[in-house]
Amino acid sequence: MFRYLAGQYDRKCVRRSLDRQKGIEHQAIPFRFDDSFALRTISEAENFFEPSGPAVPLVEETGRAVFRSDIQGNDEKNNTFECLIADSGSKGQALIVFHHWYARSRYPAFSKFFASRGITVVEATLPFHFDRASDEFSEEKLLNADLGMTVGSLRQAVLDGRKIVRWLHAQGYSEISVVGMCIGGLIAGLIGVG
Repeated sequence: MFRYLAGQYDRKCVRRSLDRQKGIEHQAIPFRFDDSFALRTISEAENFFEPSGPAVPLVEETGRAVFRSDIQGNDEKNNTFECLIADSGSKGQALIVFHHWYARSRYPAFSKFFASRGITVVEATLPFHFDRASDEFSEEKLLNADLGMTVGSLRQAVLDGRKIVRWLHAQGYSEISVVGMCIGGLIAGLIGVG
């Protein structure tokens, strides 16, 4: 039953993404040469995903936390990110969830399900999505033909995720897992590598 529902949901999301891409196929992100993300030495490569800022939220309320990203850019809305939190009431396990590319909604049913079973769920926000978006097509900045922008956005997502992990660790959670759907799965994998 679960596989059937998950398959239906995936087909709906793919259809929505394809329709959306048709609507923007004549728009282009301008190409720019930006070598600010280029790695010049091995030590730079080793530190590429190394967090630089403190893991302290700007805002911490019941059900949400807002952080300042370690990567700051010209798009002010993208410089902070919100996490929605489904608190289980236990400090045993926490699960960080990264949504898919072009996501239009979060996963509240997923979060409630795990929270009711003793696992606190933190729904992270990928760069240029939800309240980090500056316009209707902002998600295109996460993954596109501009490799400098794409590398920078993926780096920002990984550093943001690692900041959430450090924050949860400081909150006393004994076991922290990271999972994601679509591009969120790639981000989760990169967070776990370090």
